[in-house]
Amino acid sequence: MSRPILTTRNADAVRDILLERKNADFTPEYFGGATLPGLVELYRTIQDNSANAQLFWQGIEDAAIQSPWKKVDACWRRERPNRIDSSTMDSVLGFFRIDTRAIGDRRSLSQLQYSEFQQGCVRIGKNLGWPQKYLTALMGVLVEMTLNIIEHSELEGAGKFTGLIGCQIERNYFSMIISDLGMGCLESLKTSPSWDHLHSDEEALHAIVDEHASRKTGMGGGEGFRQIFSSLIDHNSMIRIRSGSSCVELTQQPGSRDAAYRRSPFMRGCQITISTAISGNVEEKIILD
Repeated sequence: MSRPILTTRNADAVRDILLERKNADFTPEYFGGATLPGLVELYRTIQDNSANAQLFWQGIEDAAIQSPWKKVDACWRRERPNRIDSSTMDSVLGFFRIDTRAIGDRRSLSQLQYSEFQQGCVRIGKNLGWPQKYLTALMGVLVEMTLNIIEHSELEGAGKFTGLIGCQIERNYFSMIISDLGMGCLESLKTSPSWDHLHSDEEALHAIVDEHASRKTGMGGGEGFRQIFSSLIDHNSMIRIRSGSSCVELTQQPGSRDAAYRRSPFMRGCQITISTAISGNVEEKIILD
């Protein structure tokens, strides 16, 4: 009998169990593989549930998700360089931990590493046959998502390292995720008088998607998310935004966009996933690592 893949839906199910039963007997051998967003969400879940962390780590050595799990953990713990290695392999996985106080300072080592990470993604994408227009749009989205994390961290007064970027690049599939430990979309929007009437995480996501809401008074709309949507409007893509206890999944094709909102077991901060393909349907794809 084949084991299930660790997708975002299955990561939600695990988080639901752990929130309900803090001493749940859950180990990573349950999964036969992982998608990038599923992997990062489960990693964040285990970080936030220290009662289960020891049991989980005891089982990681024999788990199918061991290799990508150790990569994301090494990046978060600063035991692995912030880079995505140039390669001609069919699948490349890389992570970058964001120094929110240094990104934007051109003199800082973190900014140089961030630029190198972007350049590495473009170089690998070209090696794997991605058109330049796709790569330009995706790197623009990456910058917007990074700025979003930095703004949330500033509002929260969070520590120096609050964000994590992950990228999965294949010949017909490109996925990237940014996960942060900031205040989340609802609390961010409520700092603006224009949006202080919002009461739930789902309302905040509706405001962002439907009304281009922004915490910045007078901007006329959420420029960061608007830029993400407009950059990908001509591309076959899937966008997932989860914040607090809600998430929205948007499928976007030239001329159309569909949005599906659903409950998501509570997790701190905000997580944005972008997945796109040159051709065919877009869905979470198992990491070939």
